[in-house]
Amino acid sequence: MEKKTTKKAGKAGTRGNGPRADSAAAKRYDWQGGGWLRKTTRRRIYMRDDFCCIYCGASALDSAVSLTVDHVLPRELGGTNAHSNLVTCCKSCNSSKQDKPLARFLRKIELDKGIDGETVARRIRNTTRRQLPKLAQ
Repeated sequence: MEKKTTKKAGKAGTRGNGPRADSAAAKRYDWQGGGWLRKTTRRRIYMRDDFCCIYCGASALDSAVSLTVDHVLPRELGGTNAHSNLVTCCKSCNSSKQDKPLARFLRKIELDKGIDGETVARRIRNTTRRQLPKLAQ
């Protein structure tokens, strides 16, 4: 006798643990801040990285740079939301990196912006090893 198997249908429009694209929660979902990361953790990552883009060095303290948090190893490639995989970056670098592996992105910024990829890789290694600072009460 042949056994029937049924597959559970996946939720259309979901990505990770975020809300469905067509849900009411999606309207409240702030992709800049995102519900995937607590505001306090985001602030601590910015503080650890001195409010500077880890890739190009643009500083939110010196200019009107809009900062985001980026996964060094993209979630699509197995990266996690651990603080050791998260870095501060400007919107320009974040949208340029997308879900590219780090080595490929570093080659791209070397060609496009003349930034030494080896120096950036060293900065990322040193930065992500540091503990997140504590927030003042």
